[in-house]
Amino acid sequence: PVRMEVSVAPNGIRLLWWGKLVFITPDQHLGKVADAVTLLKADEFCLSNSFDPGFICDLFKNGFLVMAESVKGGYVLLPKLHEKRSVLYFKDVQRPNKLGKKASRWDVTIDTAFAKCVDGCVKQHGHNWLHPPLIEVFKAVHRRGGLNGVTFHSFEVWNPDNELVAGEIGYKVGSIYTALSGFRTEDSSGTVQIHCTALMLERLGFACWDLGMHLDYKAAMGAVEVPRGEFLKLVRAHRDTKTELKLPRMNARDVLQGNWIPPNTTPKTTAPAQQAAPTTTTIITMTTASSSSSSSTIPANGRESEKEPMVDNGAGDATTSTATPVALSKNQRKKLEKQKRREEGKAEKKQQQKEAKRNAAAVANSNSKAEPKPMQVDKQANG
Repeated sequence: PVRMEVSVAPNGIRLLWWGKLVFITPDQHLGKVADAVTLLKADEFCLSNSFDPGFICDLFKNGFLVMAESVKGGYVLLPKLHEKRSVLYFKDVQRPNKLGKKASRWDVTIDTAFAKCVDGCVKQHGHNWLHPPLIEVFKAVHRRGGLNGVTFHSFEVWNPDNELVAGEIGYKVGSIYTALSGFRTEDSSGTVQIHCTALMLERLGFACWDLGMHLDYKAAMGAVEVPRGEFLKLVRAHRDTKTELKLPRMNARDVLQGNWIPPNTTPKTTAPAQQAAPTTTTIITMTTASSSSSSSTIPANGRESEKEPMVDNGAGDATTSTATPVALSKNQRKKLEKQKRREEGKAEKKQQQKEAKRNAAAVANSNSKAEPKPMQVDKQANG
C-alpha cells in the first residue's frame, strides 16, 4: 500500500499523489491538472480508479491519452500525458511511390465495423493497455455518437472477398484525430490503411493527426515530436472546431490518387456556358446526385450488400449526406473521357454542317445573280 499525499501545484490546483504518480478524480478541473503536470515535469502516467465514460472523454478532450492496466482485484485507469507527442502535419506526409498499385485490390471505409476493429486490435496485440472496462467505454460512446465533444471512429480495409483485413480505432476532438491502435491480416494492408487515413483526414479539414508515442515508422511518415506544453496549446486551439468523419466506401487506390470529392464541397468549373462538352468536374457532380452509383456509395446502415459484415449502429451510420464524395474507378474515368470525346465530336460535326450550309448558300446566291434563267429552269426540271 502507498499512502496518498496532497500538494498544491504552482497554478494553484490541489493535487493528489499516489507515490510518484498524480492521482486524478472526476471532480477535478482536468485542464488545470494537465497544466500542473506540465509545470512540475511530472511522470507521463497519471492514475485513477474511475472508468466513468464522461470522465474518460474529458481526459481525451484535455490532451490525455487514456489507457488501462490490470491489477490484483481489478483494473486501474492510466491517463498519459506524453513528454513529447508524435504529431503528423499533413503537409509533411511522406508516401511510398508504389503504394497505389498495391492499393487497388482493397476498399476503405469509415465507421462501418468499429467493434470488429477493436476485436482485431486485441487479437493482434493482446489486451496490453486496452482492457475490457476501457473497451466497453469506447464501444458505448461510439454507439451513442459521442460524448462531451469526443467521438470514436474506425478506419477499415476490405479485400475483394469482403473480409476485414486491416483497421484502426481512434477518437476525434475538434479537428484533431488521435490514433489508438490498429491491426492487419494481409501484407501491406496496414500501410495502405495508414496512408488512406492521412489523406482522408487532410481533405476532410483536420488540422493534424495525433499518433501518440513517437516511433520510427511514424517519423518515416513525416511525424514530428511536439513537447507536452505545445501539444496542450494545439489541443486547445482546435478542440472546438467542427469536423465530420463521414465517407462512403471507396477503392483505396482512388483515395490515394485523390479521385474523390470531400462532402459539402461545391465543384468548380471554368468551362463557358456555351461549351458543348461538359467538364469532368460537372460530370462528377451529376454522378453524386445519382442513386445508381453502386461502387461509390454505401447505404446508411453501413452495408453495401447482403454479403457485407454486420456493423455497429454508432457514429457516422445514421444518415448519408446528400453531398457525398465520389471515387472514380478506372472504368468510370474511361467512360467519362469517351463521353467527353463524343460530345466534342458532335459539336465539331455540327459546326462543320453550319459552315457547309453557309458556303452552299453563298454559292447559290452568286450563281443566281450571274445566270438567273438557266438556274430557274434547272430547278423546275429537277422537281
